Amino acid sequence: MTGTTDNSTAWPLASIIILNWNGLADTIKCLESFTGVSYPNYRIYLVDNGSRGNDADIIAEKFGPKITLIRNAQNKGFPGGNNQILNQLVIEKQPGYSLLINNDTEVYPDFLSELVKVLHSNDKIGAVTAKLFNSDGTIQRSLRHFPTHFTTFASYCLPKFIFSAGLKRILRQNKWLHRLIGKTAETYFWDFDSDEPQPIDNASGACLMVRNEILTSVGLLDENIFLSFEDVDWCYRLRHAGWEIYYVPTAKVVHHVGRSTKKGPEKLIYLFYQLESKSYFAQKHFSPRARFVTASILIFALLLRLPVVVYYTLFSFVYHSNFTESLASRYVKTWQKIFTHLFARRTKIC
Repeated sequence: MTGTTDNSTAWPLASIIILNWNGLADTIKCLESFTGVSYPNYRIYLVDNGSRGNDADIIAEKFGPKITLIRNAQNKGFPGGNNQILNQLVIEKQPGYSLLINNDTEVYPDFLSELVKVLHSNDKIGAVTAKLFNSDGTIQRSLRHFPTHFTTFASYCLPKFIFSAGLKRILRQNKWLHRLIGKTAETYFWDFDSDEPQPIDNASGACLMVRNEILTSVGLLDENIFLSFEDVDWCYRLRHAGWEIYYVPTAKVVHHVGRSTKKGPEKLIYLFYQLESKSYFAQKHFSPRARFVTASILIFALLLRLPVVVYYTLFSFVYHSNFTESLASRYVKTWQKIFTHLFARRTKIC
């Protein structure tokens, strides 16, 4: 599984970081997909982020020396888990590239070669991402812009049927809508695809490769973000520092997004973490006026979910009682954090 070569100039080392948190089946399939990778010089770091069961033992037994396994006693979040390895690479002054990839992915054999080829071709490119596919073969949105007020409202406050394939086909033909929402919002209503590598605003953390030199010049992932939006923040800082980010359609990865996501309370908890992270992102990068608009949208999104939170709390006997209690607690904490971020001083870009 771990590729090796003596020619590090022709084949720069790719350090691959995968986090596991109670997702053993997905993680095993992800690691198994790397057995067919054609790139000859890579190393896999598997961080078990405080899984409840014996995930780490099973992974160690199955993959042994093929991976470097790190066991965390508790969940450090996506930034914290990845930063453990990224910081180690900085200390070791490791050249080459680092790839952050979700454990619910399966990779194509040449995906790594294609990512490295584009990064290696232009010193101005600081990060690249692959073409992501859903489990059913449809394309995930990879040509992404930075969020706007419209896209924030669309993501958290509009019903999901608006993003259905049938309605997208109708909206795609509406020239008035194109003019109204602008190019930066278009990808929230219809899918874009390209057969050529091209610059984008930000890349999904499901598959994000960076030059190791940016780990010192731009910094690591922001650990003030526990879950969600850490990739947007990192890409924002890369772009702010003058780096380009490229979408590489010849690098293909299947991302089974939502396959292991639970229904009901767990889905809401994940959403509330998203709202908190978005609020923090606004505090860090937006003007006071823009922060106020963002907070207003997020508060409206919370109000829309209040009846559902009350339902799960009142009928906790239907679900795992400890989990529904954490749902109510997370809901309250999200309110608190949004208001804290709204009135706090602007965070220094790190």
